[in-house]
Amino acid sequence: MGLYRDTGNAGAISFEILEAVCSPGANVSAVWGRSSMLTMLRLTGQRLSPWQHEEDLDDSVFRVAATFPMEGMKRGVIYSEWPLDVDGFLERLRQQDGAS
Repeated sequence: MGLYRDTGNAGAISFEILEAVCSPGANVSAVWGRSSMLTMLRLTGQRLSPWQHEEDLDDSVFRVAATFPMEGMKRGVIYSEWPLDVDGFLERLRQQDGAS
């Protein structure tokens, strides 16, 4: 999908860029939050490596991330746990791959 790719390195994505690529009426804050979760998963180990090819993630990662339950994170709050069930997320990805 290439959403994270700019010059071959992972980089920040502005709210305006997300707004430009979303459908009209989309909840861009929710898209940003889910995108942030994927970024954190990518940066904290090899959890998404089966679905990552260079800097790009398989479309299945985005399909699961779009519907998987996640809690919104609040600014200034330090979290001791992920705001989503990481093991459940990865299992859903494996199930999606098996259904393809």
